[in-house]
Amino acid sequence: MRVTDSQPRSAPAEKPLFTGRFVVPQGYPRAASRAFTQFQFSRPAVWIPLAVFVVVFGLAAWDAAARGTSFGGFTILLPILVAAFLAFNMISRSRALERQLTTNARPGSIYEVTLTESIITTRTPMASSSVRYDYYERLNVQGGFLFLKLRGARVRSIVPRGLYSDEALDFLRSRIR
Repeated sequence: MRVTDSQPRSAPAEKPLFTGRFVVPQGYPRAASRAFTQFQFSRPAVWIPLAVFVVVFGLAAWDAAARGTSFGGFTILLPILVAAFLAFNMISRSRALERQLTTNARPGSIYEVTLTESIITTRTPMASSSVRYDYYERLNVQGGFLFLKLRGARVRSIVPRGLYSDEALDFLRSRIR
């Protein structure tokens, strides 16, 4: 298991406060992919730029109508192209996650987690890591999965909610702020 630079290699092992184990069921890659897509669409980072675009486009259409000029051609296709691009982007990212999990998280694979006073250790079919809680920026729970975001990173780790008891999840939330 790899220990990040947030914990010195010579540090004594801490006593586990919570442990969890999750056996990957059939259909897990599709469920994780679906949860990821729902999570992406629930974020303001997706909706705010889209809302700004709709407002600006609406104002341009209103202005064109007020001036009596035509508002057609490519301009009319612009909202459709933007929506198609956003949908394609989300779907392709979701499918990429599903392919990765289909390859690396086969049914019967085991996810394990150990929570200590200062470190979360996660073992998945794809990787293992031990990271201090203060290295995490945000924790979101959606669709039976936890999304953990490291500080300064654009990527989130996705782990099954089934790894954590309610008490362990409350503990994790208290550590990640």
